[in-house]
Amino acid sequence: LAASECSPAGLPNAACARDGTLLFATERGVVVIHPSRIAADVREPVPRLERIQVDGTPRPPRGSFVVPPGRSHIEIDFTAVSFVSPEKTRFRTRLHPLDTGWTEAGSRRSVRYDRLSPGDYVFQVIARNSEGVWSRVPAEVRFRVQAHFYETAWFAVLLLLGVGFAGYGFHRYRVRHARQRTQE
Repeated sequence: LAASECSPAGLPNAACARDGTLLFATERGVVVIHPSRIAADVREPVPRLERIQVDGTPRPPRGSFVVPPGRSHIEIDFTAVSFVSPEKTRFRTRLHPLDTGWTEAGSRRSVRYDRLSPGDYVFQVIARNSEGVWSRVPAEVRFRVQAHFYETAWFAVLLLLGVGFAGYGFHRYRVRHARQRTQE
């Protein structure tokens, strides 16, 4: 605008012409806006990861990180820069390999995951501006949830071997006991 102040209180400060042109009275003159000439926002929004917390501990919002065993809450905050109707920006998220497709997040700019199984994950987010243009390149972060010792493959192997040896020992004990009874 030519000036930040419009006409004094009590006087009309805006008018609409027959062709739809909007006229605004300011201290420095009249501002004319042609709504038909306002271009649509066709720029692709760029999603960004703002903050990541694991049980309240901050993590870097880019690259990758490791979640120690026993941590159960992962919260990810994200956004997309839009200067035209930012309240109309919409988001979709995906946590690979859990999600097979995109999950509609609407205008919500945060997501929380609780008690993820051990493994490697990739979180991705895309954004849509007020004109319906979706971002093609998602913002993403990779992380690994470490397993407790009892959730690992080597623990299962050791447990299986232990049960096997215990069964074999019990069998040997019963055979020895049966032979002693037979000899008696």
